[in-house]
Amino acid sequence: MRSRFLLTALVACAATTGTLLTSRVARADTVIAVDADGAVPTTPDSLLGGGAGFGVRLGRQFHLPLLRVTGEIGYAYERLFADRATSDWTTHRVQGGARIGIGELLVPFVFAHIGYGWRATADDSYGSSGLAFDAGLGVDINLGFVAVGGHLGYATIAAEPVRPQWVILGLDGAIIF
Repeated sequence: MRSRFLLTALVACAATTGTLLTSRVARADTVIAVDADGAVPTTPDSLLGGGAGFGVRLGRQFHLPLLRVTGEIGYAYERLFADRATSDWTTHRVQGGARIGIGELLVPFVFAHIGYGWRATADDSYGSSGLAFDAGLGVDINLGFVAVGGHLGYATIAAEPVRPQWVILGLDGAIIF
């Protein structure tokens, strides 16, 4: 009796898996996305005390059943508020990268981008530029044509003499077509 139940469950799982993997064909969609971010600076010497910003992304999402891979380019802006620094820092990043998600409705994802970034200050005391990088993870609710969710990450710009570094806590939304 027990082996018959296990055999039936195994056949049902195989049929469900086969249906999921063959019922949809792979497709590629255009994605336009926006991010609203809070920033927690990790820059040494307590120069900064918090921040906020936004990002915009344009990409192409390759969607297989249960897998989403998105190549994307984007721009991000953060204003990091002065604590011990002489003025606030504004950071700009132009980057390319990827986002990989697993799932259909609830889609956990990881992301990473690399590019060029620069920092400006009102008094030019810390103006500089260099390699920009961010990486993180998050989760979206994806309805097929729109996705919304949240993310957590880390960002930095190799702008000397003091590199801006911060933890990103944000919300994201995307239109998929």
